[in-house]
Amino acid sequence: MKALIPYAILGLIGAAGALGSTLRAPSPGPTDPPPAPTPPPPGAGAFRVEVGLDRAIQSAGGGEAFARVAIEGVADPNAQRTPMSLTLVIDRSGSMEGRKMDDAKRAALEALAALAPGDRVSVVSFDDGAIDHGSATIGERSGAELAALRAAIGELFARSGTDMIAGLDVGGSAATRIYDQGRVNRLLLLSDGRPNVEPGLRERASALAARGVLTTTLGLGQDYNEDLMAALADQGRGHYYFVDRPDELAGIFAAELSSLSSIVAKEASVELVPAHGTRIVEVIGFPSHTAAKGTVTIAAGDVYGGRVTDILVRLALDSGAGTRDVLAVHTSANAIAGGARERISNDLAATFSNDAVAVTRSAAPGVMVKVEKWRAAQAWVEANRLFDANDVDAGNRMLSAAQVRLETQSQALGSDELKAEQGEMARYQKDNNEGGAGWRGVGTRAAKKKAWSLNKGSAY
Repeated sequence: MKALIPYAILGLIGAAGALGSTLRAPSPGPTDPPPAPTPPPPGAGAFRVEVGLDRAIQSAGGGEAFARVAIEGVADPNAQRTPMSLTLVIDRSGSMEGRKMDDAKRAALEALAALAPGDRVSVVSFDDGAIDHGSATIGERSGAELAALRAAIGELFARSGTDMIAGLDVGGSAATRIYDQGRVNRLLLLSDGRPNVEPGLRERASALAARGVLTTTLGLGQDYNEDLMAALADQGRGHYYFVDRPDELAGIFAAELSSLSSIVAKEASVELVPAHGTRIVEVIGFPSHTAAKGTVTIAAGDVYGGRVTDILVRLALDSGAGTRDVLAVHTSANAIAGGARERISNDLAATFSNDAVAVTRSAAPGVMVKVEKWRAAQAWVEANRLFDANDVDAGNRMLSAAQVRLETQSQALGSDELKAEQGEMARYQKDNNEGGAGWRGVGTRAAKKKAWSLNKGSAY
């Protein structure tokens, strides 16, 4: 287990969307040990919520505005690690032939080795159909069961087609068998994301999440379908990992297990209730459902200690004058400690004015930085669409304009984060232009993963 720790750190850096760590060697970190976590104050809940509008003063004419909902898990260094139920669903179809299959098997074996006493694990594989290889509870008497699971993984070889629907169905049944409300329940899908039939997959991931089993996806090989794997993670309320080099896979597994052990609350939900003519236009980065009278419910997944789930919402505001409420935010999640559902409510109000200077000066840096990260994410995705369509000049113009905006906004908002984003985008553009077509496979997937994480916050 100790040998996995350095890889876990690297996996967490990559999973958080650090494009530089994917395309360039990471810089050495400081040698001093990190400070000890600060215990939560007495009576603190499992999470805190910060909400805000992009500007405290909005134009009297109304129009577009942004709201930010930041859910931060309260880390408790004295808390006991929550036991987990982990289901591995491994693609063994013909397209996994060669190193992809070898790396998936090695990573799955590393995952088994990383589990702690009391954890439960199931293993499922799929090709034209799916096989449930059984389950085990880690402990003194689990030797034979774990040996059988290791043997089943070791005997896998690539063959036939890719019935991912069967994989998720049988995997979901296996996950249900070892499910426990007091545990962290997660399904990990290892695949190149190239199923025979795609319709119905997202719905299955969503249905599993509604039952308390979240889905994390790990794309294998440089030809994997990153759009599908990211969509399944979205609907499954789990994580999505970009795998550049095969030797990163074991570390990513370790990182996922490490993140699961830091969960402080499960099944987080955010209800947005518009007020006084406000309309919710879009929830960015998270699945949502719109009900009567425009109320929107967002499925926010798990809450991780010391990390932030960062939700950006586009609004359309009615014209007006004076000060009024524009949005009510109700956040709830099931605390790991004690199991009770905790709720926090916040109201967002704005003052409406014809003074354009006052509107500009009222910008809230924390919200505006999130807005600019979203704009940068859009630029990453759109530029890559243009590059993939062989419109290199248009893609370069897109990235150059985005860098100018990031530079300008980093100065206006005093944000080192935006300055760093500008630097990463500049390095990516340089590598893209110098690397040519052979570099595009890795570059496109790295940029899309970067954009995915930018839209979600440090918890992703």
